[in-house]
Amino acid sequence: MRLAYEMTRKIQQDALIERFKAVLDAYGGDAARWPANERAELLALLERDPIARAMHAEAEAVDRTLAAAAHYHPPVGKDLLERVTDGALAAIAAQSSTAEPAPVISLDEHRQRRSFARPRHNNHWQAAGLLAASLVLGVYLGATGVMAPAVDSFTQAAGLTNSIDTETAELSFGAESPLEEELL
Repeated sequence: MRLAYEMTRKIQQDALIERFKAVLDAYGGDAARWPANERAELLALLERDPIARAMHAEAEAVDRTLAAAAHYHPPVGKDLLERVTDGALAAIAAQSSTAEPAPVISLDEHRQRRSFARPRHNNHWQAAGLLAASLVLGVYLGATGVMAPAVDSFTQAAGLTNSIDTETAELSFGAESPLEEELL
């Protein structure tokens, strides 16, 4: 009888640990964000179980890293901003000086009505494909950070703030931090 009780208790403990892990994954290490109806039980588990404490410490480290990363903006050199701005202004000036007015072609009334009444081609799939391709490209460029310097240079040119969190900057350039010490 005692063995059955111990096995049942072990299964319940394992299930609670799994639930605790799921809550940490979903809500992070801050207990204030945990579901209110489970918070007391999970805090009790955190006090008595070393595995739960280790998982909680890891979740808090992830929270701190995400909070620090949200404020990081890599520095952009002024020369890049000047080159982009000068290149854009030169392209506009060259285009406006050599451009000839485009000829205007008027369509007869019948062709205009027919073209607006019903489209000749169903281009919905082409439009959907282009939108999907632009989404994939945007996600790729955002994830790799390729466009971050250009975006930052435009925010600076527009007069928006571009603050750099020094701790995050140190983390990105390989400086040791308290975060690394805690994880070890």
